[in-house]
This record gives sequence, C-alpha cells and structure tokens, in this order.
Amino acid sequence: MSSDLIQRSIAELGHDSWLTEGGSKIVVKFGAGGQKVTLSHTFPDELLCLPKFDLVSGHGLGKLAHVLTDGNSDGGRVCIGDDSSTAVNTDRPELAYQDAVREHVLLLTRLIEDPAYNREEQLREFEDHWQILCGKKTEELKELFVVWDGDRAESLQVRHPHRHPNSGMDLQKRPIALVGRSANDPRLLSVRLGADWGTRPVKGKAVAVRLIDLEPAPATQGDLLPWYFGAVRRADSTSRSELRRLHKKKSGEYWLVFSAPIPDGETLFAIHWYTRSRGALPASETEVEAGRWTATPYRVRSLSRGSLVPRGGGSLALTSKSVLLVGCGSVGSELAMQLISAGVGHLTISDPETLSEENLYRHALSVKDIGQLKTVALAGELALKHPWIEVKPLNNQLEQLRDPAVLQTFDLLVIAIGSSTVERVFAEYCRQERISVPVMNCWLEGYGIGGHAILTVPETKGCWHCAYVDPKTLTRGLVSNLNFLAPDQVVMRNHGGCGTQFLPYSGIAVGYSASIAADLAVRFLEGQVTNSSKVSWKGSDEEAKRASLAVTRRYRHFADSLRILPLHDDNCDLCGG
Repeated sequence: MSSDLIQRSIAELGHDSWLTEGGSKIVVKFGAGGQKVTLSHTFPDELLCLPKFDLVSGHGLGKLAHVLTDGNSDGGRVCIGDDSSTAVNTDRPELAYQDAVREHVLLLTRLIEDPAYNREEQLREFEDHWQILCGKKTEELKELFVVWDGDRAESLQVRHPHRHPNSGMDLQKRPIALVGRSANDPRLLSVRLGADWGTRPVKGKAVAVRLIDLEPAPATQGDLLPWYFGAVRRADSTSRSELRRLHKKKSGEYWLVFSAPIPDGETLFAIHWYTRSRGALPASETEVEAGRWTATPYRVRSLSRGSLVPRGGGSLALTSKSVLLVGCGSVGSELAMQLISAGVGHLTISDPETLSEENLYRHALSVKDIGQLKTVALAGELALKHPWIEVKPLNNQLEQLRDPAVLQTFDLLVIAIGSSTVERVFAEYCRQERISVPVMNCWLEGYGIGGHAILTVPETKGCWHCAYVDPKTLTRGLVSNLNFLAPDQVVMRNHGGCGTQFLPYSGIAVGYSASIAADLAVRFLEGQVTNSSKVSWKGSDEEAKRASLAVTRRYRHFADSLRILPLHDDNCDLCGG
C-alpha cells in the first residue's frame, strides 16, 4: 500500500492533503460552511475496511453528530457507517481512500451547514454520545439493567450488585431496576435468577421519568448538570409529580431512569445521584452544591419486552397470540424455539415422552435433560432464554386433547407428531366438531430429502385430506401427496431390533423443516396468510439413492421449494370440485 499514491489520489479530489510522521499518517483539509476542516488518518498495517478519519480538535464547529469524541474535546473519530457493510477494493487501496474521503467530506459538510440535520442526527445517535459520558472502557462503563417499557412514569426498585458477585455475568455485576409490577412477574423469573435479585441490597429511591422532548446529549461531564435540569422541565405531567415527590423525601441516593422519543424510535438513559449525607433530590444546581451531590450518567441496558423482541427479530404483534404445539420431538422442539423467537407470547406444548440419549444430536434439549419430560425441560429452556413469555407444559397425546373447550382458546394448533393416522383422526374430529381454530401439521421425511407443512384454515378452500389425495386414483389415500419418498418402501433403520427403529435424518434437516413450519405459522398469525396453504423444502436425493429408495414424481418435478402454495385439491371429496 503506497501512501504517496494514496495522497496523490486524494489531491485529485481537489482537497489539500499531505503526509506526516514519516509517511505513516495523512492529513486532509477541506472547506465547509466558510471554515477549514482538518481530518487525519493513520495508515493501518492492512486495509480490511473503509478507512476512517479523525476530525482534528480545535475546529470551533461545536458538537457534531457522527463524531465520537472522548467527552473532553470537539474532535474525534468520524463514523460513516458499519465497517463490515462496505466492500473495499484491497487491490486498489487508493480508490478506497478516495471513496472514504468523499463520504467524510459529504457527511461533515452537511452536518456543518445544516444545523437542523445535525441536531436530528445527534438525537438519532443519542445513546452512543451518552455512553461516552458513562465511561470509555468496558470495566469502567457505568451501566444499569432496566425492566421498564418507558411509556409512563413509575416507581422503580433498584438493587445494587453484591461486592463479590457469584459469577462474572453482567447481570450480577451491574445494578438492576425493575418497575414494581415486574418484581414478581413469573415471565421474568430467569432475569431475577440471573441477577440474583432476591439477595441483593436495596438502596435509595428510584423513579422512571418520561420526557416529552429531548435535547442532544451533553458534550462533556461539565455540561451534565445544566443539561439535566433542562431535561426534567420537559418531563410529562405524571413524571413531574413523581419528581416533586422525591424533592420532599430524604435519601442519600436517587436513581432516575429516563425514556424519550428520538428519530425512528425511543431511547433510555439514567442518572444516579449520590451524597454522603441524606437529603431531598436536588431541584437546582445550587442545591447540588449545598448537598454535595454527585450526578453520574449511566447507560441503560433494557430488558423490557418492547426492546428485546423487536431487536431479536420478533414481532410485538405476536406477543398476545396463543399457540398449542403438540409433539416436542426433534422438529417440534426446534419449532417451539422458533415460534417463541418470532414473538409468540403464549405457548402450550404437549408430549408424553421423556428425552433419551438417542435424541440428543437432533434435539433442542441437552444431556442434562435426559429422562425428563420433553415438555417440562423445553418449557424451562424457553423461559430461561426468553423473558416475557408464558410456556405451559402438558403430557397429553394428540388424541387426548379432543376437547372443544380447550382447543377453541388458541389462535393456532400446531401438530408435529409424525403420525399420519393419528393426525387423520384428529382432522376428522375437528371437521365434525366444527373447531374454528386453524391447524398446522408438519413432518420431516428421512434421508435429507425434504419436509412439509400444511395449514388448514376453516371456512377456506383446502383441508387436511387435500394433502392425502392419491395422485394415481384421485381418491383418499393413506400417504401424503406432498411426500418426496415413494410409498410402500422400508424407510426405517434399526441398530438393535424392533425396539430401536428410527428414521434417519440430520439436525440440519430438522432445522429446515422447523423453519418452513414456523414461517408459515408466523405469516398466518400476522395475517399475511389467510387461506389453507402448504409449503415444502426439497433436499438432495443422494442418501435415498444409497439406500436404494425411490422418489416420487413430485420430487422429480418439484421447483417450488420454500414457496407457500394453496392447499386445495380439486379431487378432494370433502372440499374439492
């Protein structure tokens, strides 16, 4: 990488540029808003991302968005986007440097010449600038875990970590704040256990404050107090009432957690007030000095549902949905994980079997769960990983759940038992009893050849039997017409007699099958799919060939893998014609 060539390429853009420190550093100067702006960059040993430049301090331009300062100067690293999102021409580094300088100049020019844009961008990246005030290094960073939706003012309970935490977990090393109504919420049991909540000391008073409007984060620690007193004047009426209450109490410690609107979302942040003596929450800078109060900014790490579910790719619209999943084997257990990750808030799971060691390599559960009921162990795993969910374990077989009073309470029934005979009986029951809840059946074929899911929505064209119309006789059959392995073949294997028969398939095939079923279920629950539908994934037939197994005509001609199709079959004697 030639620094001289890079310098000349930047000069071609019309900017002043020169090398310093023996050619290890380049300086670029350009004009914006009637002022000269200076950038600097130290060449790396290897170019692995778009070059980043520093804005040299002392420019007198005020606080700029997308400039990460150290909190004590007006210079700092300019952020022009995610390092990994831009492809860099490493064969022609001078071109990468030209692109980088163009982007830096374009961004900084707009920030300098358009104050309204600069303010909006500062608010958009409020959390990044606030974090600078909270400490530079990970071990010094002041952080507070918070469970609060941020929608209204509420009292909080803050518990400090033990002086010597039981583990290195962040939840145990940081203070944690819960709104009063969350302190005993069963959906937050994993949070309370992980934080060792029950044995922590409670110190000081705490309140959650909702701000109507927000100013950009203070540039330095010295700006914090005037910024804070300006911010609390923009609190909503309920929050101001909570703050007036604290102005009348006495304590040596106060926690204030704030929520405020920013472009494209909401932000949370906190301030911790402390004094060696007791006093009311200070209402002015004079009272801060008189009471020898110190104000410390804290970064908030939110554990609220409104933060966790969308950030994890889930949908808040699904948190009120209730699903019954019958079958917690390989596909069912993975499907349960995916439904919960998608945002489903209420899941009932039913399976009478316990986990055995033979299941481990293609099951969501682990060695510690061997011998436990799959539903009980799975419910525990789901609750530990996902706060804010309700999982109810049952040990019933599908045929034992034929009760309209039970079934009608769900938004969707999902069946993953891999038994077409039992599923046929259940489908007939639902039809005769006019069960209005949609039913999804999913299954996996062996040898990595594929998997399928069908969704039956009452009062729409298509039913369970549509997936079992024999393609040769066009009458009801015993084998699904979706299958890729031809019928009347021995597909089971055994390693020790009849009692150890199993269908060979991998954990990868399990993931595919669970994914198409979860996708279909979520699309239905979100209202994207409204009619009876089917979906399949098609794998390789190499394993089937090695086992001398034949495939169906559908497999040979199938080209709609992952595509959701209508379930209806014109030849079905129940809903066709």
